[in-house]
Amino acid sequence: MEVIHVPPPSKQAFDKGRPMSDLIKAQIRHFKHVEDKLSPEHREKIPQHRITTENEAAQYITAMTRLLRSGVAEKPAKPKLVPIAAKKSASRTPAKGLAIAASESPSRPRKKSKPKSSRKKK
Repeated sequence: MEVIHVPPPSKQAFDKGRPMSDLIKAQIRHFKHVEDKLSPEHREKIPQHRITTENEAAQYITAMTRLLRSGVAEKPAKPKLVPIAAKKSASRTPAKGLAIAASESPSRPRKKSKPKSSRKKK
């Protein structure tokens, strides 16, 4: 197999003071949503500072990832399940003769249509 050489990232690719991108902002919003559901003891382990730069976001994301990977999120509260009795369906007796789903009641006799007269336009 041929080795593919990947050039190293440029020195400008990493800037600790750069403002966050929209993608990182969205990731922070998702983590904040998860953080709101954590207990106060677990929230103390997460840095609570203003997040405006990529470096601050990296610190917050690192702390949240470590906390979540430690298994904190794997212990959700178990909801109490109450069994629901199934309703019994009414017993059906088979219909006599041919049953058509479109109409069970006897149909009314159709009125005979009058023959169309040819009208001449004057």
